[in-house]
Amino acid sequence: QTANDYISSGPWVEKVEARVGVDTTNNREIDQWTKWSEMKESYDYIKGFSKQIKKTPAKLNLADLPAGFGFQIEVKLNDSTSNASKPLIESLNLSFND
Repeated sequence: QTANDYISSGPWVEKVEARVGVDTTNNREIDQWTKWSEMKESYDYIKGFSKQIKKTPAKLNLADLPAGFGFQIEVKLNDSTSNASKPLIESLNLSFND
């Protein structure tokens, strides 16, 4: 165990970007995309615990997208560090609000 604890700034690759598109005309083609946005998980201390952290998943605000018939998600991973990494996307969740 090290003498100092720290919080990882995540993600484990240098840069993760995502965008979401929506088909507004029901022709199975994306008509409108969000801008590419950098995604980052965030980490914080849990009060009363010295070795546990709270992880908040990366989020992308989709409020500006119109209603539609289908959607598409694109993700770009860029690791320019000297460490050999093998990024793993465990899951993607997309939520719709009424």
